[in-house]
Amino acid sequence: GAQVQRGGLSAIRLMCTGAARACVGRLVLTVKVYGRGHRPRTVTIATASFSIPTGRTSTVRLRLNALGRSRLRTAHGRMGAQLALSESSPAPPQAQRRAIRLVLQPARAH
Repeated sequence: GAQVQRGGLSAIRLMCTGAARACVGRLVLTVKVYGRGHRPRTVTIATASFSIPTGRTSTVRLRLNALGRSRLRTAHGRMGAQLALSESSPAPPQAQRRAIRLVLQPARAH
């Protein structure tokens, strides 16, 4: 799964392939929240923008918002989420979704 540091920071590696000069887009990390007796709703817990030159691999850093950090702690450090990648360049715009597992890194011993 994707490792999450104590401060809510996680890193996703992306690679840009194709004939365009760069891949430009946005990552959105979401989870389903279940309320009492209500249908589940999807909420965003992290977003990040990226611009990667063609042929390169880059690490995009995502920082979980307060809700994401809280839900990860409530889930005992392991939580499923949906990662949506929307690429605005090169044209035509593309979107991909992938289920990922967030895992909270254990605190370091001093």
